[in-house]
Amino acid sequence: MVVDAAGGALPSLRTAVCMGEGLQREVARRILERAGPRLSLANFYGSTETENAAFPVPCLGDGGWESLTGRYLPAGRPQPNVSTHVLDPETLQPRPAGSEGEICFGGVLSDGYWQRPELTRQRFLDHPLLGRLYRTGDLGLWDPPLGLRVTGRADRQVKIRGIRVELEEVESLLL
Repeated sequence: MVVDAAGGALPSLRTAVCMGEGLQREVARRILERAGPRLSLANFYGSTETENAAFPVPCLGDGGWESLTGRYLPAGRPQPNVSTHVLDPETLQPRPAGSEGEICFGGVLSDGYWQRPELTRQRFLDHPLLGRLYRTGDLGLWDPPLGLRVTGRADRQVKIRGIRVELEEVESLLL
């Protein structure tokens, strides 16, 4: 992460943007600790498999977010033309507000993965009620006052400094 590479304080930094995955509370704390309370920290949760699925959330350095629970900060509400659903990972039925499920995006989606038909079949589906969806593999829930909250992963994929790592691939190389 850039803030770690910079080392020391960053008092001149006024705006920082975190993009892609859910913003972990610890990452936000480290950024705000180095930059100070005047920093405007924006969280953009989204996926490259969707167009403009980011959820812009201003997270000002006033510390108000520190009272929220959970590993991740709120991801906010979707952009126009993006449908966002929290579905049961097994049945693919919508989950009620406050109940955890897999985050799925609809709207403008990629056609799939280049020369990876099996992965495309796993991640992109035609839902009978919701239309074509992309299964993110992220777990989350709808929190009515805050919007979408990312809570973890449904699979064994992890992100290390923004790079996706499949744990099965690491295991196969080690065995």
